Amino acid sequence: MSGNYPPQGPGYSGPPQGPNPGPNFGPGGFEEPPAAPGQYPNPGQYGAPGSVPSASGAPDGSNPYMTYTGPQSAGSATPPQYSPSTQMGSGGYPGPLAGTPGPKKSNAGMIAVICGVAAVVVIGAIILGVVLTRSGGAGGGTKTPSAAVQGYFDAIIANDATKALSYAKIEPTDKTFLTNEVLTASSQAAPITNVVVAEVTDKYAYEVPVSYTMGDQNINVEISVDKVGNDWKLDAVATPIDVSRIGVKPIINGVAATTDKVYLFLGTYTFTTGNKYVDFADGKGTVRITEPQDYGSISSSDLQLQLLSAGKEAMLAAAQKSLDACMAKKEFEPEGCPFVIRLNANGYKLDMSSLTFAPQGEQFADVSIRLDYENPMIATFSYYPDIKYTIKASKDGKSFSNTFAVRSSDTNTAQMDFSGDEPTFSWVA
Repeated sequence: MSGNYPPQGPGYSGPPQGPNPGPNFGPGGFEEPPAAPGQYPNPGQYGAPGSVPSASGAPDGSNPYMTYTGPQSAGSATPPQYSPSTQMGSGGYPGPLAGTPGPKKSNAGMIAVICGVAAVVVIGAIILGVVLTRSGGAGGGTKTPSAAVQGYFDAIIANDATKALSYAKIEPTDKTFLTNEVLTASSQAAPITNVVVAEVTDKYAYEVPVSYTMGDQNINVEISVDKVGNDWKLDAVATPIDVSRIGVKPIINGVAATTDKVYLFLGTYTFTTGNKYVDFADGKGTVRITEPQDYGSISSSDLQLQLLSAGKEAMLAAAQKSLDACMAKKEFEPEGCPFVIRLNANGYKLDMSSLTFAPQGEQFADVSIRLDYENPMIATFSYYPDIKYTIKASKDGKSFSNTFAVRSSDTNTAQMDFSGDEPTFSWVA
């Protein structure tokens, strides 16, 4: 069958097939001889002109955690306060009595107090803004590159697909596998822990280094980021995988694929076929997405399908049943069978009702079953029959019975299609 994989070994061509039409029948008849510099600025640096100064007065704002010490003035930090007194003045006259108007006071002290309160409000608002910026506030934690990446990992660990998608620069078109249920299965297979996101605040940043553990695997990656408006986003939150290369639409973490391209979040995914005859080999049915990318692929070493023992048994049983039916036909060239009879009657009248077949031992003991390269739900093997037949003939009032060997037909490849609800067997060229 074209497309079978792997091919027959070198030097093997099967039993000899010659152009001789077959043995002559008669008395004495006989059988023929069979990251870049500056990528990691000071964690407190905000970079943009007009950034918040530090408590020490450093113009570069290198300390985002400022401590408010109260308003400062050119004179005393605390303006003098007026208090009525009953003591004698310098001229011996009593000072102003409580409740009586005194000398007109200066407004300078009150102005200083008001200015001080205003300064407290302004600086407090600035500090609150710094805290909200670092913690994300109501904006989803995307005010810095690192905040966006940290938020994405937090969402993945929490199995929150909607939140994870919110960090996407552009959301994937298909969300079949971008669900809480699929993420939950992923975390159960291999939880993500020990996440450390590097502090990156550079307004020109395009990657954020991250280290974490997935199951028992330690991973170091750089997540691509971009600024969209005032927020930072991830270039990709899920990786597209072309499952058409597998040859069958798989079931991934319990959800069946319906398209040739699927999108998967960061995580661990178990692939199955849902077929009791053909499935992924042990240890070859798991895929880990260690970083979200705009592109992805699955190599032949990642996922390998195999014919399970139940599939082998079903195929050999079907082949034997078909072969028995072919021998029961009592025909020289039974249609759709793996053998033919080539016999020159040599003027003898053949008695077709006397035709019998005798298999020489187990016919399928040494066959090599393989999955088709292009369609792995189809299994095949080449068969070379070891069968003899006996037939009676008569001529000039004399009867003879001779035994010969059958030959392989053009359709001597056994094929079993496991893609349907029930497997179907046939002999093909």
